[in-house]
Formats: sequence, C-alpha cells, structure tokens
Amino acid sequence: MGRSTTAFAQVWADNASIQQSLSEVTGRVVALSTKCLELQQRVANVKNMGSATDKGVEVHDGYLALVQTKIEDFENCQRRNNLRIFGIREGRERDDPRQFIVQVFGKAFPECQT
Repeated sequence: MGRSTTAFAQVWADNASIQQSLSEVTGRVVALSTKCLELQQRVANVKNMGSATDKGVEVHDGYLALVQTKIEDFENCQRRNNLRIFGIREGRERDDPRQFIVQVFGKAFPECQT
C-alpha cells in the first residue's frame, strides 16, 4: 500500500498543479477576452467617427459645388457686363478705363471731341 499511497499523492499533487496552471490560463483568457472586447468597441467607435466624417465631407462637397456654381455664374455675369473693343488688347486700360476710352475714341473720332 505504500507504493499506491505515494502514487496517489503524486497524482493529487499533479492534479493540484494542473488546476493551478488551468486557473492561470483561464485568468489570462479572461483578460484577453476583455481586451478583445475593448478593441472591438474602439474599432466600432472609429468606424462611427469615419461615417460621421464621411457625412460631413458629403455636406461640404455639396456646399463646394454650390459655391463653384455661384462663382461661375458671377464670372459669366461679369463677362456679360464688360465692353469688348476688337483690336485692343485686354488690360491696356490699366488703372483708369474711363480715361483710356476717352483717349482711344478721341483719336478714332477727333471730330466728336468737345
């Protein structure tokens, strides 16, 4: 019986050691599961932030398109209000367009000068 008691004691000690190791592994698995859940939540938060940012970008893109349309309309309106004189390069009037026109038309039509 001495031998079986020693063997039983050894099995009992091994069982206790296995239980301890299993308990440690279980604790680590629980800790990893907790970290995994935290990471999943963080990823979900980042995705939500990304979709909110995408919606904001869409709003700004719409606003940008509207502003571009308005700018184009203003430029077209400005062009319609400009006087084009063929044969005279654009920008020759410099800072005083009225004086330039008086000079050009004065040279072209000297009889109309007062």
